[in-house]
Amino acid sequence: MGIREALELPDIRFDALAPTIRSGLTGPRHTTSVGSSVSTQKSWEKLQIWLNGVGANREQAHLFVAKNGHFRLSVAD
Repeated sequence: MGIREALELPDIRFDALAPTIRSGLTGPRHTTSVGSSVSTQKSWEKLQIWLNGVGANREQAHLFVAKNGHFRLSVAD
């Protein structure tokens, strides 16, 4: 099962296993980074999943809409 199927997202003709998500607070402002490399970032981009922050839940994740319209992850995701 790919990540888009697991998250019940619409079929975009591309799905894959989710790239590894790095844990911990990593940024200069102590933000969570889920993109650990350029290749990982490219994979998430193809999956249309936004990497810049993870919401506490889906409702909070969707309060901030990504400029590119991609899906924003929540902790549960």
